[in-house]
Amino acid sequence: MRAVWYVTCLSVAVSFPIATVHGQTEWVHERLARVASSPSWLNAHVSPLGVPVFTASTGTAVSVFVGSTNLSEAILGPGYHSAVARGVTEEGLPIWWDRGGRRLFVGTEEVAANVTDVAYNQRARGGHVSYVRYIDGLYKVFVGDTDVTTMALGPTGEGRLPSAPNTDGVLAWRGRGPGTDGYWDMFAGTENLSSFLGPGRTAEGGRIDDAGHVAWIGRSPSTGDRSKVFVDRRDLTSEVFGPAGDGVTRWMNRRGDVLWEGGAMVNNIILNTSNISEPVIGRPQSLFALRLSENGHVLWSAVRSMEEGWHLFRDDVDLTGTLGGPGFESDHAAQINASGHTLWTIWHNETGVGGVLYDDFNLSKDALGVDVVAGSALAIGDGGHCLWWWETGPQSYEIWLSTPVPEPGAALALSGCLGLLALRSRRRAV
Repeated sequence: MRAVWYVTCLSVAVSFPIATVHGQTEWVHERLARVASSPSWLNAHVSPLGVPVFTASTGTAVSVFVGSTNLSEAILGPGYHSAVARGVTEEGLPIWWDRGGRRLFVGTEEVAANVTDVAYNQRARGGHVSYVRYIDGLYKVFVGDTDVTTMALGPTGEGRLPSAPNTDGVLAWRGRGPGTDGYWDMFAGTENLSSFLGPGRTAEGGRIDDAGHVAWIGRSPSTGDRSKVFVDRRDLTSEVFGPAGDGVTRWMNRRGDVLWEGGAMVNNIILNTSNISEPVIGRPQSLFALRLSENGHVLWSAVRSMEEGWHLFRDDVDLTGTLGGPGFESDHAAQINASGHTLWTIWHNETGVGGVLYDDFNLSKDALGVDVVAGSALAIGDGGHCLWWWETGPQSYEIWLSTPVPEPGAALALSGCLGLLALRSRRRAV
């Protein structure tokens, strides 16, 4: 091991992480922040070039961090506030929501007011960001400055639950108003996808790919009052399991692969129309579809028996059993990036020994030099940058970024992200 100098994005102080070599990859581990509660993977993101964005409690506020800098505190001022990260742009700017003030920001720039919800997992591809605003007593779905709900349903229409928009700025969302007979329908942009289900229908869970196809969940008397996974108007659930099958969407990648759970009485992990879980574990006690990479690798977890606990699978490989053996478990915070590399947590349910792993490499042990008793994955970037936390004591948690090097472009992204934020701030002041 050797100590190296390393300067964090937006940080005013120089930190001293450790660089180590695993196989052909050299890793730099950096402690970003110490916070008062364990952050959630739902609100943690890493840009393709390695800029980390996450939500954490400082004890006096719920804040959005970019690297080691508390960005929301810098914008909203000291004292209590409640902010949440909903994504990160390709350039490394955080997409975040001031819940108390109902304002949406990209970097330091406020882009919308009266915001009541912001779609998860956004990258602002093509410059598009989706959210919900409360206007004159009605909830409206927006993409940028465009009121999609009013375009589709007129001034009295309502919209909820937007997806992240695709590169063209089209999103899936749930709407109700003139033309929906009072029911909640699924829309792709301004197109109603679910009205064909007829009276008594409901639709939710929409996700959209770059070609504009939408995966969603529909239910009505015409489906036997069973929840079905649709892609546009194609009923995937009935194709795989027949009319008695149920289904729920979990993920859709940019090229249109759909990850979902379904079955008749027993759930299965399904990729498009292929059963991923049944050939591997048969009929488990419980399972959950977690994530889908852009090139089609599936991350999922299952419990064969209560004595065995939760195991993590990548496609047909039991990562927990292969790397840990008997007595080891993992959690649902596991992540997968575009090319299929995984960031996940493993521990022994009796000894507590475990760590945060990148594929088969124990990042947390490499960074800290000891087995981690309590820690978890947060997010993995498409360049392999890994964001994770571990518990150092009561109400004390450290956030770490583990970076593979060489990392073409990442140093430029990290050093330049403060400049991008400052530029946006200056432009808004003009």
